[in-house]
Amino acid sequence: DGFEDWLRARRQGDGAAAAPALLRGAGAARRAVDVAVLPLPMAAYGGAVAPIGDAVAEEVSRLLGRTGLLDVMSHLSAREAGLDWRNAFAINGANVAFAVSGRVRSDAPRLEADVELHDLQAGTLFWSRGYSGSAEGGSADASVPAQIARAVFRSIAQRSVDLSQTQPLGTLADRQVLIAAVRLMHLAATDSFARSGRLLDELLARPAPGAAALAWRAKWHVMRVQRGLSPDPAQDRAAALSLADQALQQDEECTLAATVQGFVHSHLMRDFAAAEAKYAAALEVNASDAFASLLLGVTRAFQDVPDEAIALTERARRLSPLDPEAYFFQSLGATAYLCGRRFEEALSLAERSLAANRNHPSTQRVKVIALQMLDRGDAARRAAADLLSLEPSLTIKGYLARHPAAESASGQEFARALAAAGVPAS
Repeated sequence: DGFEDWLRARRQGDGAAAAPALLRGAGAARRAVDVAVLPLPMAAYGGAVAPIGDAVAEEVSRLLGRTGLLDVMSHLSAREAGLDWRNAFAINGANVAFAVSGRVRSDAPRLEADVELHDLQAGTLFWSRGYSGSAEGGSADASVPAQIARAVFRSIAQRSVDLSQTQPLGTLADRQVLIAAVRLMHLAATDSFARSGRLLDELLARPAPGAAALAWRAKWHVMRVQRGLSPDPAQDRAAALSLADQALQQDEECTLAATVQGFVHSHLMRDFAAAEAKYAAALEVNASDAFASLLLGVTRAFQDVPDEAIALTERARRLSPLDPEAYFFQSLGATAYLCGRRFEEALSLAERSLAANRNHPSTQRVKVIALQMLDRGDAARRAAADLLSLEPSLTIKGYLARHPAAESASGQEFARALAAAGVPAS
């Protein structure tokens, strides 16, 4: 029963089509899992799983789960598959899309890992790569588990983007469309951002789109204003608040929706008290919510409270080393350091952010200010020229009119730095 319908869906490219009972085992309820991270054996243990290999697999699973976009098999469940990725097909009746396998070698404090990503639905090896570094400590986003998790996440996200460009959208599962939309939303290209909005609209047009889709669409509207792409910022602001409210009506614990509402209040309306209430609500649901911590931190920077700002933005970056908008975390971290007059660190983070997304005007503004405050006038003027090519209408008057920190002492000082670097007065 159902075989012909299933076969027709497969031929049309719907990799998520549910298999009929005969194929999946009579009465077996199969749930979709995006990725399973299998135990990593170690040569020194005769090919058995050593504590360090188990810890690496557990950390990779944890980091992938924190993206909020992937359904990750629990580490304890993945252990049941042993060392053979083929067994990931059958763990607890799960329908697994990707499996991570490999092995580790340790020569403390260095750790090396050979890792493979398997596309279980296609039955192919997606890639095989080597990683080296620390098991933990130092820079959280440079550890071996973080390197592995970042590569896995980007590959799965890119696969969803590719499918959204080559398959009819109606054949893609909701999760595939959402992952593709989020990936495209955070790319530098303007056309990628626009396509992200269309994918989110596709999701919202489906029956029961879910709180996550509504919250991400709300965030898209805020980002359109932040990126200087909005033809009507007031309309985008209203749309963001309305969509976030709809998300919270569906799921009162949707922390992204509450955080987006705070984003609107802090960055677009300068209502810091209302913003902090929204961030507090998100953090009450999930104390480890990286996005809420990040925005609360930069809101404290706007209020000239640098120590809190730096601590919160640094915590946010530690909590989410795989965030699809890492450049944004770096940009707001740079703003916090700027507020704390730690200009070298602000400049370093701004340059890292611009390397990932050079089309983000606020990051370029941080770079100009940091260079000017470091008395590197020639470099500041060159950076200001780059800034004005990104934001031709920028003036000091406009900056003071719309920037959330404009009324603070730091905001006034930074406006003078922009003017000294060559940004016109009006």
